[in-house]
Amino acid sequence: MAQPRRTAWRFLAPKSGTVDGIEFRVNAVTQAPTNGLKVSFQDLSNGYPDGVADQYRVVTISTAGWYQSGIMSDDGTDGGVKRTLTQGQMLAAVFEFNNFVSGDSLAIAGSSQDWKYLDYSAQFIENLTGSWTQPGNIVCVFALKYSDGSYGRIVPGVVPFNTTVAYNYSSTSSPDEVGVRFRLPISVKIKGVAFGFSSLNNDEDDWDYVIYEMDDSVVASVSAPGEERVGITHQVYNPRFFGSDVTLQANTWYRLTAKATGTNAINFSAFVLDALALADASPVGSDFYITKRTDLGSWTDVTTECPRFRLYVTEADIGAGGGLMMHPGMSGGFSG
Repeated sequence: MAQPRRTAWRFLAPKSGTVDGIEFRVNAVTQAPTNGLKVSFQDLSNGYPDGVADQYRVVTISTAGWYQSGIMSDDGTDGGVKRTLTQGQMLAAVFEFNNFVSGDSLAIAGSSQDWKYLDYSAQFIENLTGSWTQPGNIVCVFALKYSDGSYGRIVPGVVPFNTTVAYNYSSTSSPDEVGVRFRLPISVKIKGVAFGFSSLNNDEDDWDYVIYEMDDSVVASVSAPGEERVGITHQVYNPRFFGSDVTLQANTWYRLTAKATGTNAINFSAFVLDALALADASPVGSDFYITKRTDLGSWTDVTTECPRFRLYVTEADIGAGGGLMMHPGMSGGFSG
């Protein structure tokens, strides 16, 4: 952003409470703002920020990275009055230079998404020439921190990640098995699983999807032969269904992995969080994170890395009298 540009995240308050401030990522700094970056909460007028910084803070920016605003208040200090939100209230977090100096320039991070998965209430908007516009299918990358230390989960699809990590591995590499350690708050039946892979363009990109209990007992597995996906050169979810539905018990830890069985590398990425607490602001929460190992050895868990994966749920126990209840809308699964 450069003068007179302002950018903003327009979002719904995920829960009621008093807010300390926000955390966000700066992607690139051409010239660090001489007088700092002003971050404010603003009400909306006709769908856009009304120009009144109800609560704000001036943040010192130096390089690309994850930043914490500190307490945002009516006078911009720790001792000022903070923002109190009501669940469902729509507002904006606005970024602008605090007294622009020629040459000040930086980029606030966002995440591009397919329009059909885009949630209106978490979108990037910008003001280039005096009026606000919505430039495209970009959702916010930020976290809303409440005064009790918790983080609000904005909407599905908003992940407060600092960066990403790529896992490229084969049956001969270390690790050779990567996946997600997870647990669910309810019992479910699933028919299949999927990871979001970066590219698959070789018939030797083979793996098995495996679900383990914590003692490494295999709950279910299914093969994913590479020749069935030759020609896929972009990031895509690659589902496989088991021979019959698999039951996952509530509040029980499992591991779901893509175990490489071919000699060519398979590729998928994970979001990297600046701190574990930020996982509560992600779509899946803190009970879903990377797990990996080599040659069936000991597992290494990385609690600040969140993989992209899906569980294709066919039935779910919602606690309405026992048993599993069919919900057709759940066939889309959990998406991380």
